[in-house]
Amino acid sequence: MIKAKLPIELKLNSSDDLIRIGRDIDGGYLVSIKDVTNTEILISMGICDDWSFEQEFLRYAEVPIIAYDASVGFNVFFSKFLLACLRFYKPDLIFKSLGTLISYLIFFRKNKVHIQKFVSCKVRENASHNSLYTTIEEIFKKTKSNKIFLKIDIEGSEYRILESILKNQNRISGLIIEFHEADLNIDLIKKFISTTNLNLVHIHGNNTGVIIKGDQFPTSLEITLSKYSTPSKKFTSPHPLDKPNDPKIKDISLIFE
Repeated sequence: MIKAKLPIELKLNSSDDLIRIGRDIDGGYLVSIKDVTNTEILISMGICDDWSFEQEFLRYAEVPIIAYDASVGFNVFFSKFLLACLRFYKPDLIFKSLGTLISYLIFFRKNKVHIQKFVSCKVRENASHNSLYTTIEEIFKKTKSNKIFLKIDIEGSEYRILESILKNQNRISGLIIEFHEADLNIDLIKKFISTTNLNLVHIHGNNTGVIIKGDQFPTSLEITLSKYSTPSKKFTSPHPLDKPNDPKIKDISLIFE
């Protein structure tokens, strides 16, 4: 087990109704089942080539899903498949890329929508790339629901939207957010956690991130906030349901001091 340290301000109690949703490697998260079953819409920001969380979420709550990510889409997955075919001596790569393409086409249809846009706090005026971006405020305006589950993994842009999340926190049933470069932004994370009225019920250190030598600080954190679940038992790290994001590397054990 890899030891990592977090400030005492982030020390928490866990919930007794946590379940794991998503695959057993990077892309799976611990959430409150109460939050999931009280959700009316799931909004995912950042999916890359993995929608296992979204697929399994539907087992517990059959709700509309809107996913935002401009880095992927049919053209991207089809191009990767064609490139893989050129490497005919690697059949595993061909089948993997074909599987991703087919899975994408099957899953994202009807009330499961993928919008090819990045999410930020604001879009610059007259910028040529504006079509690739949307704001989180626009996302909140597009739904009338007050039971929104948010899954956020947007590679560093999460800090830009924290204020908007707080403004709309009463509309959120549950929140998973991955904080990147957490060591450089720990004050922002602490302020966000202390300000929100959602309950902090889980923290997992992503072992694909670096552990800063010396202070043993994890640079990537997966945090679960809950509206309907109340912290009720001692937090253990890693949680029995946690899995290492990279199975080839030991998981992270968090210490608060």
